Amino acid sequence: MKIQYKIGPEDVAAFNLQHLKGLPEINKKQLNRRILLSAVYGLIAIGLFIYEPGYWPFAWLLMFFAILWFIFYPKVWEHRVRKKILKIFKDKKYGISEINFTPDGIWVKNDAREGSLNWSDIKKVVMTDVHIFMYLTEDDGIIISKSGLQEEVDWRELCDYIKKESGQLS
Repeated sequence: MKIQYKIGPEDVAAFNLQHLKGLPEINKKQLNRRILLSAVYGLIAIGLFIYEPGYWPFAWLLMFFAILWFIFYPKVWEHRVRKKILKIFKDKKYGISEINFTPDGIWVKNDAREGSLNWSDIKKVVMTDVHIFMYLTEDDGIIISKSGLQEEVDWRELCDYIKKESGQLS
């Protein structure tokens, strides 16, 4: 099976975000920030409720912000990180990539690499509704974008084939 596709900065940002979300230390820091700031806002609001009854509207507002921060912090974090990644990769030129899948491995030709890889070289495969990320190392991989495909390809069939050949059935 041979496919041609094009990726852009959004695809690279999606790959990097997927990688960051899988790192336990990032998840722990994100959870700590989420809880800490919500707790600080909440404690200040409770202190105002108890000790300064005249500031109840401000206390309610702080409590509201504490709840909003706790709920929306992951989306805010993702937006900020995506913006930073896009800023880094926006000026890079992205060409058309080509991959030929065989039972023995894959042949890749793109801006970053050209050559053949064995299926055993693929450490991890992550699939989303619009991307396939094939990790070659901890933080490097091949990105396949559904929207960037140059010809008509059955996405489910492609995903199933990659899962089967890479030995990562789930």
